[in-house]
Order: sequence, then C-alpha cells, then structure tokens
Amino acid sequence: MNFIDFESFKDNQNIFYINNGTNYTYQNLYESVLLISSHFKSLKLDNKKILLKITDPYLYFCSILALNSIDSFVILSHIDRPNNEIEQIIDFNYEISEINIDDKIKTLKKITLNFERDFISVFTSGSSSTPKAIVFKMSVLLYSAQGTNEFYNIPKYNTWALTLPIHHIGGLIIFFRQLLNTGSILNTSYKNIEDLKFDYISLVPAQIKYFFDKTEVIKKLKNIKLLLLGGQKPSKDTINFLNENKIPYSLTYGLTECASQACATKLGGDFNSKLSTLPYRKVEILNGKIMISGKCIGSGYYQNNNYFPFEGRVITNDIAKIESDGIKLLGRADKVFQSGGENINPEYIESIIIQNKNVIEAIVIPYPHDKFGNIPIAFIKMNHFDEKEILNFLNTKLEKITIPKRVYDLSKIKKIGIKSIYDLKEITYLGFTN
Repeated sequence: MNFIDFESFKDNQNIFYINNGTNYTYQNLYESVLLISSHFKSLKLDNKKILLKITDPYLYFCSILALNSIDSFVILSHIDRPNNEIEQIIDFNYEISEINIDDKIKTLKKITLNFERDFISVFTSGSSSTPKAIVFKMSVLLYSAQGTNEFYNIPKYNTWALTLPIHHIGGLIIFFRQLLNTGSILNTSYKNIEDLKFDYISLVPAQIKYFFDKTEVIKKLKNIKLLLLGGQKPSKDTINFLNENKIPYSLTYGLTECASQACATKLGGDFNSKLSTLPYRKVEILNGKIMISGKCIGSGYYQNNNYFPFEGRVITNDIAKIESDGIKLLGRADKVFQSGGENINPEYIESIIIQNKNVIEAIVIPYPHDKFGNIPIAFIKMNHFDEKEILNFLNTKLEKITIPKRVYDLSKIKKIGIKSIYDLKEITYLGFTN
C-alpha cells in the first residue's frame, strides 16, 4: 500500500478539519505540523518519550505527526489521567499539555514521516484488567484505516463527524482514515449533530440512547451514509431504534490492540449477525477464543513499566466460532462458568433470550448449587413478565443444562433497591432455593 505523501498537502486546499465553523485545509495542516515540529526540535524533544495531554483535537493530531517526524515516541492520554498513574504503566521524559502555533517560528523546511518505527502508544480502557499502553507503528494505523475505507467503500472527500476522543483508538483512527481519503473531520459533540452536515459517524451504544426521543437527530441520521457502532455490546432497544428508524449502521468488533476494527457487518445486524473480517486482518479461533493477526496488530504493550511484544498476533478473551457465512460472537471467556462439569456461557444464553419479541433486557449469572456447583439463573425485563413463556421459549432453543433454572423479573428486582444483581446474597430476598 502506498502511504501518505505528506509533502503533497503543501498546497492542498481541501478541508481537513472543521471546528465551530472554522475550516482548516490540508495546507493548514501541513503548515501547522511544520511549525510544531520546528518548535519541538528547538526544545530538543527529538528521540524522547513525550506525554500528550492537549485538549484541542486538531493541535493534538498535529503534535502527533510532528513528534513522529522528529523521531520521538508519543504517549496519548486524557488530560485528567494522573501522571503518577501513567508512570506506573509507561515512563516518559516530557509532558505537553498546551501549545500555541501563532508565535512559533518555522525552522524546518519539510516534514518526513517515519512509517515503520514504533512511535505511539494508546491506552486500553482497563475494563477487564490493568490498563495497557498499546504501541503502534504509523503503518499499522494506516493499514487499519485503509481496511475500513475499503470494507465500506468509503469515497474520497467525505466528512466524518468526530464525537470520540482522539486519545482513544476509536477517535484517533478517524484522523488516519480521512488522511488517506483527503476527507474532512467535523469536530462536534454527539449531542449537537442535528444541524451539521456529515457523511459518516462513529458512536458507542451509550451515545445512541441519547437520540431515542430526538426527532431532528433521527432525521439527520437517516440520511447519512453510515453509522459505525462499536464499543460495548448494544442493547436490544438500541438495535430496534436503529432498525425502526432505518438508520444505516454497521455493528463492529475490535479492540485497541488491533488498531480499532477487526470485523463488522456490512450494513445493519442484530445479536445473531455474522461478522466479516476487514481487509489487512486475519481472524481465527484458537481454543475457542478469537485470535487476530495481520497488518493491523500493534507491536506490543507496556504494563507496569515492562514491555511485552505481541509477535504478530493477539489472542482475545472473546469466544466465537467461524461459520461459512461469517464470524459468530458468543461472549467473554471470563464469564463462562461450570455447571455439573459443563461449560455454561451466560452471554450466549442472553443472546437467545433476547430473541423473544417480548424481552427488553436479559442478564444470566451463575448461582451456587450444592450438587452442580453453579446453575444458570436469569433476570429478564419484559413488556409483561411471564416466566413460563420464557422457559417454554428456551426449551426449543437451548440444551437442558443451559436453560436457566429460575427466571426473575429484572424490573421488580430494581424496584426493591438491589444495587447489583451480581450481589448473590441479595437474591435470597426473592425466596430462591436450590
């Protein structure tokens, strides 16, 4: 693949970045990076580990490119993340929290980007373990971006609404997708998109819920080219909202370690949709778990100030199976439990329960049992709660051992003030017995 020729942006008048009505062209981008590179060079920041905590996404990205061009290593972070926490994961030499290009003097004559050296780290969420700082070459980020552009046939000169933070991989990768397509980035809050013009947008399920009663936003989203929905697993009401309002969307699966997306649906989908692998990635199953390799894998990661290489592949904690028509996600390996010696996957059971048209939400957990060790029980929110209906429904869908032994009304549990249904001691108030 031919990577970007940054020098070609020197006289390019296409719009690169839009913020509050102000447009920055690709020529502006080139000049900004040249100024910032010159400034960083004067501070002798070349070949250093630099922590970036800049609030302005445009200057943040310019600084990333500038630091690459002077052979520095960039650590991306949210401004509120404590430095002492970061230093427990990865050390750094210098912090940049603000920058003003108006008073900078241009001393460098051109920008040369290095595509094949480790130059940047992006933190994982840390939702399932201690946060990691994933290390990337620029070529890896560009292969990820190009794979997305090819998978969805994204044309040149499009506009992508930026509602995700640039210090996360989901926000950062949008900049590289647009660089490859000479496209525009529209910086906005997801709460303020109804009067804006854009073609593509990346969102997470929590943001979608905000639109449920926003008529004008719904009209806007119906007329865009595509909404990429990633992050956590979307709820049934989120999927129903998108489908009922005929909003074009794609369900995506990925992780920071593989520079955003690994596989996705082309258009639409639900809990039973099969996913297709994006270009420049390879998805396989190893011992039941998803293994990702290809040109989009990071070099390795820092954790507790130690570096661990990936060696070209990442084995996830997600369970899946590959079928003739695509990849079927089955849940998280760390949520699987044993009942009578058999592996029980609660997320798979939830995906079957949610197929019932009267079910709004379903959660399955293990409950201690004298004979079997654990048994599955379910908490379900329905239009009209009916345990018998659910059990009859599941009798035709699941093996006997995986059918929840009791089903509880989730809305009723929430009413009596249980803070978390995972607090098994509280379930005794419902009169449950083995």
